[in-house]
This record gives sequence, C-alpha cells and structure tokens, in this order.
Amino acid sequence: MEHYPLSIRGARKDDLSAARRICEETASIPSETDAQRLFLQLVYCDPYIETQTEHCFVAVDQQDHPLGYILCAPDTKAFLRLYRLEYLPRIDSLGLLFAFQGRFAQTVHAALAGKYAAHLHIDLSEEARHLGIGSALMNRLKSHLNSIGVHTLFLSCDGKNENAVRFYLRNGFSIKASLFGMKIMICHF
Repeated sequence: MEHYPLSIRGARKDDLSAARRICEETASIPSETDAQRLFLQLVYCDPYIETQTEHCFVAVDQQDHPLGYILCAPDTKAFLRLYRLEYLPRIDSLGLLFAFQGRFAQTVHAALAGKYAAHLHIDLSEEARHLGIGSALMNRLKSHLNSIGVHTLFLSCDGKNENAVRFYLRNGFSIKASLFGMKIMICHF
C-alpha cells in the first residue's frame, strides 16, 4: 500500500490508538506482554496525546492514518506534576520493575526542566522513514513552540541508536551529556 504524499496535521485525541501502535512498533524496549505495552503507552504516548494534544503533531497518509508523530510538553515541570499524579499510579500497578522504570524515565526530564522547558518524543513507522517526514515534524513543532514563546527543546535517546543521534544532530540538536547509555540532547531555535 502506497502512502504518498504524507502530510502533517495537529494531533487529535482520536489519534491515540494509532500513536500507541507506532510507539510499540518503534520501541527500543520490549513490547511483547500487555504490561510492557501499557508501560510504553503510559510513559511515552498517552500523557502527551491526552493532556498536551495542542502541542503534538502527526504525519498522516492520504486516508488520514497516522504513520508518525512528534509529541511535546512545552512546560516539562507542569507535565511532570501531572505525570506523577495521573500516570505513575497506573505504572506502579504494573509491578515494582515498571514502577522503577517509570520513575527513571522521567528523572532526566526533571533534571533538565528548570533550564529547558520543552521536551519531545518522535517516532515514525517504517514506511514513513527516509522521506523527510521526521524533519518536517520537527520543523512544525519548532514553529509552533516559537509561536508560544518556547525556544529550546530537549530529549534523551539511546546512545546506541546512531541513526537517531544523527537525525537529531541534523535537526539542530547538540549532545549535552551522556548518562547511563543515553544521549541528552538540546536544541535552541
């Protein structure tokens, strides 16, 4: 099935199931069990689509099916308060290992939130890669953030994922630090 051309639009709450699918398909951690899938959704997807919808964008095919997304919280401090209140209890219910991972996943965000307001997650399904869609999503988000007075983004990514690191470097990010095998990357725009 051909998916050309792809376009970018603002995310909607009804994009949640497609975003979850993309999140699971592209995850660098296991997503084989229901608990693993729910963990991924609660950490990397649901809080953004459910509470930060106006700051999220999706790449869609001609039938308006999402094939990629960029999810953002422009105020990481406020996002973390909500995450701890609404999402961590659900993660905790999955078990001790998930509870630890759910807290660790946000440790970097908490450490950087005072200096850099916005953070993001971006994922593309295989069929949307190498078409410039990731850069287009990044540019759309930067333009949106600029319009609301936010001029810095940060993220963390697996340091072993050389393709992701190269992508972020090409899109204006620089490596701020390496921590537990992760690259902490910052972009000023």
